[in-house]
Amino acid sequence: MKRVEIVLISIAVLAIFWKALDYPFGNMVTMLSLLGLSCLYFYFSFVLLNSVPLRKMFKKDAYAEASSIRIIGTICTGVLLSITVLGILFQVMSWPFSKTNLLLGFLGLLIISVIRIIKYFKQKEGFYKKILLRSIIYCTIALVLLYIIPPYTFLKIKYKDHPDYIEVLKQLDKDPNNQELQKQEQELYNKITTHDRTGKR
Repeated sequence: MKRVEIVLISIAVLAIFWKALDYPFGNMVTMLSLLGLSCLYFYFSFVLLNSVPLRKMFKKDAYAEASSIRIIGTICTGVLLSITVLGILFQVMSWPFSKTNLLLGFLGLLIISVIRIIKYFKQKEGFYKKILLRSIIYCTIALVLLYIIPPYTFLKIKYKDHPDYIEVLKQLDKDPNNQELQKQEQELYNKITTHDRTGKR
């Protein structure tokens, strides 16, 4: 499971750079890799964080040393990691509710980190170190995306040659029910995609 996690993270990082350079399939690979990573944390966190081998994940004896509280804790951590990864995806893709997901994930993982730090210094178990490492990494990423990287950065990178479209998207973000802005956004988007297609021919 850890190898799958590393592969998905590596692909996601490369895909985000690929997308930023506006290369083909950047969006698709970014979505698939981050969604895959989110699903991994959501559905298999108890396996991943308890270091259970993939071939033994359905065997009861693989969890003999893990208490019920520990398994519940890893599942909760996995859900929060999953939410944070979705927040990263939404932010990179400039989708709505990215900040909600990032903030929820950040606050949840911050609480988890504090608890795990206390547990680690009391018991010195590697289990807590693994959870703490992931929690701190994703907390940092969420913090950077929420408060350090300026809003609309990814939009500005992708549509750097279309400032009028970026401006309409900003207005639409503030007033999402404005039909006139929706129409204007669609017209500009169609114009951009048509121009890109003809430019590649």
